[in-house]
Amino acid sequence: MRGVFRDKIGKMKQNLRNINCQIISKNFTPKEFPLVIKPRFGSGSRDVRVCFNKDEFDKILSEIDIFKEDFLAENLVLGTEIGVDGVVLNGIFKNILMREKILTPYPYRQCVANIAVSEILAISLHIQEVINRLGIKNSLINADVILKDDGSVFIIELAPRPSGHYLSSTFVPLVTGVSVVDEWLNFMQNLPFDFTPKFYKQAIIKYFDFDFSVKAPDFNALKNELKIAKYEFNKQAIFNQVKDGKSIMNRGFAVLLGSDKDECVKNANELMKNFKKV
Repeated sequence: MRGVFRDKIGKMKQNLRNINCQIISKNFTPKEFPLVIKPRFGSGSRDVRVCFNKDEFDKILSEIDIFKEDFLAENLVLGTEIGVDGVVLNGIFKNILMREKILTPYPYRQCVANIAVSEILAISLHIQEVINRLGIKNSLINADVILKDDGSVFIIELAPRPSGHYLSSTFVPLVTGVSVVDEWLNFMQNLPFDFTPKFYKQAIIKYFDFDFSVKAPDFNALKNELKIAKYEFNKQAIFNQVKDGKSIMNRGFAVLLGSDKDECVKNANELMKNFKKV
């Protein structure tokens, strides 16, 4: 979900993404910074970058092809980025899990970790408003939002699908006990279903964001010390700068538990120190 919402006869509705956003044309000149530059369509944070001045904008413009596909320039919204896994049943949004994201440094904006957080009511209420505007009746929901410092909510995007990046398949079931895809298939077949979390664990999913080749540690030897619940590592992966989902997702991940957010982050950082550069 990017840009404005429209009603059934095509007229503009009130914009729930209250920022300046436009397609980059040949003669486009930015009037304010910072800006997020990103493709109009796509996924996995492909080609999403931030620029803080005209020189940085010009550099990005020299590296993308605005004649091959549409690119957007929109105001950068500051705050905490939150990922949302949920479901809409009969027009009502139900949160399953919210995740605070840890992102790469600028200029690229790629998630390198997700930390489970308790439901944030303001986010659920805002997503419900979006669902009402779009007329969504029954669907899985994957959303990325910014929780701004003043407590207001900004929608980055919202999609009628399960989340990727090992989240709906691995992280959400480990943290909540809910397999969103299995429950959705049950719902679609008129079988018993339940999207209510069975439990809630403090956990982090950490992707291996090295920009050099590494040798993995013995995960099993560290399992108890660092509370590693699940891991995968692809030793054949190419480890270079993390620029988008494609550049990091085939490397693997580790899900680590903790008593709180700080311990989750600490355990993830300790695990990363056990990788050896090769």
